[in-house]
Amino acid sequence: MPELLAQEDFPPDLAGRRAVVTGAARGIGEAIAKGLISSGARVVAIDKDKDVLAAAYHGLDCETVPGDLAGDDVGGPSSSDLGPPSPWRRRRAVVTRAR
Repeated sequence: MPELLAQEDFPPDLAGRRAVVTGAARGIGEAIAKGLISSGARVVAIDKDKDVLAAAYHGLDCETVPGDLAGDDVGGPSSSDLGPPSPWRRRRAVVTRAR
């Protein structure tokens, strides 16, 4: 059984952890991604709306990847290209928030 965090452990220290969030341009996906960023995570934000995605993360320490994971147009690396310094390697969290 996984270890549960005590209330005093919230928010968890995510400094240096990697997280990938889809549907990150607005709504729940954006809120989750920005929460992860504020907790110290290194976030890769993915959304098919390139302009809204860029505006949502302008000035934040976050990589944005425009594309639709349901299709073949995601601009990030393929699974065969996960070597350093890619932010996709050793990701610790994946949040999918597709519309």
